[in-house]
Amino acid sequence: FEPSPQHHYQPGYTMIGGGLISPDSVVIETAKMIPKGVAWVPQAVEKFEPGNNTIYTQDGSAYTYDQLIVSAGVVNNYDAVKGLKEALDDEKCPVGTIYNYNYATKFGHLMKDFKKGKAIFTFPQIPIKCAGAPQKILYLSEDYWRKNGARKDIIIDYNITGDLFFSVKRYADALEPIAKSKGINIRYRYILKEVRGKDRIAVFEDQSTKQTTEEKFDLLHAVPPMHAPEVIRKSPLANEQGYIDVDQFTMQSKKYPNVWAVGDCTNIPTSKTAAAIFSQTPFLLRYMMSIVNNTETPQKKYDGYTGCPVFIGDNKLMLCEFLFNAQPTETFGDQTIPKKSFYYLKRYFFPFAYFQLMPRGLWQGRSFLINPAA
Repeated sequence: FEPSPQHHYQPGYTMIGGGLISPDSVVIETAKMIPKGVAWVPQAVEKFEPGNNTIYTQDGSAYTYDQLIVSAGVVNNYDAVKGLKEALDDEKCPVGTIYNYNYATKFGHLMKDFKKGKAIFTFPQIPIKCAGAPQKILYLSEDYWRKNGARKDIIIDYNITGDLFFSVKRYADALEPIAKSKGINIRYRYILKEVRGKDRIAVFEDQSTKQTTEEKFDLLHAVPPMHAPEVIRKSPLANEQGYIDVDQFTMQSKKYPNVWAVGDCTNIPTSKTAAAIFSQTPFLLRYMMSIVNNTETPQKKYDGYTGCPVFIGDNKLMLCEFLFNAQPTETFGDQTIPKKSFYYLKRYFFPFAYFQLMPRGLWQGRSFLINPAA
């Protein structure tokens, strides 16, 4: 069940905003991403009735199931920041975000045209999808301005809502010095509350003192808070926070044994990334099929693996990989050292794998190299 006629490679939004790729390179017809033998229903699910093994679509149709897998992602909550949506929709207002296709395209143009002034980048309350992306666009922008001779005339602020530069200390300790070496001003516990686009003012609240500060900007990259889609939040599948309540090791619903979920819409305690979904899926399928076929339960369980490839400029990238409890796990040795090989992996191979291998079931992220669910 997928209502959109077009499918987007969302990890590419950062590269659009950072000027690395064209917007049309991340778009493909949804039909081309559907495997052979799968019936595509171009409708959005409007209601879950797991007690009756039934879902309802927007056109009023009802569908029953034996097993249900949900992977609905999260949605941007623009209303959480007063004035943000209006500023993003105003083509004349220098506000963008790489968490939306149109706004990423807008920011890409704004970033390239920016020659001098104050640029502010924000990081909101978590959870959000791809929590490394706010840093990626920060570094890609700085890199572009530096290489095009504008950096000396630009002040860059990075305002973080929380206390950590990155959720994993090993990578935080490596990334923060990189940001400081680029002359980026970092502020912690500083949350974006309002955007007054016409006045070019961003209002921040200091989480320690609860005092608000108005800051003038010439360019603003604002990351909106996020939450699960309403259809999930109002469903029996959700926990109190609005995410599907699943066993973190098997992705099986804690309430309904024939319901499963992966990715951003779940309460699995790991970062919400494409790498996490690729890693969760093999475990989900093995556990589900053991129930369907009444065979032995697999012994190996999902360990929380997720990956976050962070562009840091100069055609280099830090490949951050970790498990539950923010435990680093590195595939290629010491990955706190940014490498050009990682940059080309993210820039060229990952999109290829997504469009060409994943629809055929031939790509499972790191499991393609190391198959922990085998």
